[in-house]
This record gives sequence, structure tokens and C-alpha cells, in this order.
Amino acid sequence: MYKLMMLPLLGILTAGTAIAQPQPSQSRIEQRQEQREQRVEKLAARLGLDAPGKAKLEATFARYGAEMRPVRQDLRQTREALRAELAGSKDATRLSSLTAQLASDRDKLQALRAAKMSELQQELTPAQYAQLIVSRHEGRRGHHERHGGER
Repeated sequence: MYKLMMLPLLGILTAGTAIAQPQPSQSRIEQRQEQREQRVEKLAARLGLDAPGKAKLEATFARYGAEMRPVRQDLRQTREALRAELAGSKDATRLSSLTAQLASDRDKLQALRAAKMSELQQELTPAQYAQLIVSRHEGRRGHHERHGGER
């Protein structure tokens, strides 16, 4: 009798947990895009930008984002290859080549970031640019706190 009562109850509980599990409604790419849009929206509000100013900000971020994306991808792949080489044979020639590529990618990213900030400085008023700099610092502090870093 006990077993007969437990089977339907177990079925109900199992069905309930299957229904309760969240279904992925967005792909990871869509989620990132949405997060980017929310950050730009908050930044535009913080800077007090009107619609044309916000559009310029979005265009600048989008253009430099598109330029940085392949460099970041290469940076990730190079870093993974370097880690694999360090864990494996440690061929000096390969290590030198990967290290040089990593440094080159970092230099490219730094140059792109500097160009982006220079362009933003031209697009924004001095007060808005100062607020952007302060906002970027605050965002990094939050990033470090979320990821266990200390400030």
C-alpha cells in the first residue's frame, strides 16, 4: 500500500521539478548584447546625453568593439596555446613566438582603447568625459569585487 501511494507522489514531484527548471530563452550572445545595451543606456543617462549624443556613443562603442573582437579572440587563443605549450613540451621557439604574439595582441588592444577614449573625448563635453572616466573606474571596482579581487 505504501509503495502504491509513493509512486504517484514521486511522479508529481518529478514533474514539478521538470516544469520548474528554467528554459534558456536567450542565447549567450543575445544576453551579452542586451547587457551591453543596458550599460550604454545607463552610461548615457549618467552622462546626460540626448538621443543624438547617445547614438554617437553607441556607434563609437560598436565600431571599436568590432575592431577589438578579433584581437581579443586571437589573444584568448594565443594564451591557451601558450598555456598548453607550458604544460607540454616547452619548445623555446614556440614559446617565444606565442609570447611575442600575446604581447602584440595586448599592444593592439591598448592602442584601440586609447583611440576609442580619444574619440570619446572629442565627442563629449569635458564634464561628460570626466564622468565617463569616473564611471569606468567604478565599473572596474564592481568587477573586481564580483570576481573576488581586492581594491
